[in-house]
Amino acid sequence: MNLLQINVTSNSGSTGRIVEGIGKAAQEAGFESWIAYGRQSNPSTSKNIRIGSKTECYEHVFETRLFDNHGLSSRHATISFLKDVDRINPDLIHLHNIHGYYINYRLLFYNIIKRKVPVVWTLHDCWSFTGHCSHFMLYGCDRWKSQCHDCPQKRTYPISLLFDRSRNNYTDKRMIFTSVPNLTLVPVSYWLDNLLSQSFFKNNIHFCIHNGINTDVFSPVSNSVIREQMSIHQQDFILLGVTSQWSTRKGLQDFIELSKRLSGKYKIILIGLTK
Repeated sequence: MNLLQINVTSNSGSTGRIVEGIGKAAQEAGFESWIAYGRQSNPSTSKNIRIGSKTECYEHVFETRLFDNHGLSSRHATISFLKDVDRINPDLIHLHNIHGYYINYRLLFYNIIKRKVPVVWTLHDCWSFTGHCSHFMLYGCDRWKSQCHDCPQKRTYPISLLFDRSRNNYTDKRMIFTSVPNLTLVPVSYWLDNLLSQSFFKNNIHFCIHNGINTDVFSPVSNSVIREQMSIHQQDFILLGVTSQWSTRKGLQDFIELSKRLSGKYKIILIGLTK
């Protein structure tokens, strides 16, 4: 049995490490595991395939900036990759983030539909069912529920500096993504699962599977060391926030506002890679 996973990274970043973990589990279950990626990678126990090149990635960025057609560039890179798919002949295709300036989703899905193999799509964000953005909560936008248009986040990832193609993007995605006969959607949170029920994916099979963690590393321990290091009294209540890169979209301003409103018995600890 051959498993092919497709993601923007392989064993790099959050989704890339998730893909790597699934690949290891699949191999333990007797699968031959392949990971196709478009950007960064680290050594993997699976067989890795790079989709496109840096130059083709930059071309995809350029087209997106001008025409707001993210996911519809990288034509040559995708055609070349699909030849590898023919060679692998996967029994199961597992999609993750197919945005990120590296693959043409229209060509990919036409190939998937032709193959008639089961497809699992783990959703780590909202890009798959919007006309442009990967997250919309900051702007309170709900156009994705019926028909995206006049996108208020055109200047956010994937940034478009000129055209607004959100209406056509939404229509294209709805038509193509819902055409796969054997597609199972796996959101990684109940929140995202609830959004799917309101999107054009509402008639597809979908259920939540949370991201796995290594419980030998991440497990409840005494927080006395942290309290001592940060001079936090035992009676104080700790609020913890974790992300790699802190920004407004990741809730930094909310934590700042909380720090102003909460009493002194609450202590906020933020963990990340940015000062």
